[in-house]
Amino acid sequence: MFCYTYNKSMVIKMRTNKSNKYKLRPQDIKKNSASEVGHVITKIKTEELKMTVIWVSIIFIFLCSFLYVAFSSIQKRELNDTVRNGPLLVRYGKTDMGIADIVTIVGEVGISDDSGLKRKPYTFSITNKSINDVRYQIILEDDSEMIEIDECEESLFSKDKVRFSLDNGEVKSLDSVYNNKAYVLTEGVLSKNSSKKYKLRVWIDENEVDVNKHYHGKFIVKPLK
Repeated sequence: MFCYTYNKSMVIKMRTNKSNKYKLRPQDIKKNSASEVGHVITKIKTEELKMTVIWVSIIFIFLCSFLYVAFSSIQKRELNDTVRNGPLLVRYGKTDMGIADIVTIVGEVGISDDSGLKRKPYTFSITNKSINDVRYQIILEDDSEMIEIDECEESLFSKDKVRFSLDNGEVKSLDSVYNNKAYVLTEGVLSKNSSKKYKLRVWIDENEVDVNKHYHGKFIVKPLK
């Protein structure tokens, strides 16, 4: 009888202890809540760090790609100082930028015609490699490639503000030589196996004061039929 009572009491005590072990106490709730909040905050910070790294990587890749395209374009132009266009061989002189056949005016205000005529010229020569006389045009057209790279389509100088002189001749505005959808600087004729050199100066009209505008052009020599 004694043994039975003792065993029964032990069972009741063990059940009571087991029940108390799994009873949720207020202090446990507070401790668990703080732990969960801390875990959530840590998780959020980790996700924010991941997103930051991803966006920084995307921006870095974009900048590298942009610089590569710009540099490749310039390098391509630097190597292209001699061009064959039909019967004509055109050799462009080097400029301070190392680019042969393009005209770039960025971050400049307008200057007087007297000052413009003193600017360093763009030089090039034309040689007729055929056995016949060849008529040709010298054209200054928009350099769409550089305009796209600079993203300056909305901030270009108007053509009436772009001034030029060929071989120290008459000063003209670019819009005044617009003919048949092209800005034709001059026309000429080369006899067979002959050559001619040119000096082209380009500047912005003295009444233009906006330094945020650009001009990007390239001059080409086009044989005429």
